Amino acid sequence: MRDPYLYEDSDVLKNKLDIKTQDGLNDAEADYVRDRAEKKLLMKLQKAEEAVKDGEGWLSLAEVKSLVSKNKE
Repeated sequence: MRDPYLYEDSDVLKNKLDIKTQDGLNDAEADYVRDRAEKKLLMKLQKAEEAVKDGEGWLSLAEVKSLVSKNKE
């Protein structure tokens, strides 16, 4: 008996993105993870920028941006 949670003629679980190939699903997952990581990094950068503007930060704004750009590489 065929698993009802799999797409017909595929071994991929049915999903909200309606992606029917494993490669497509892997690509979508990688894109999602990258986007989430970028959003978290942006939030941290914005928080650091606010601290620098308020004089609470221990690095200058240029130093923070430099560190963040090095981490992206």
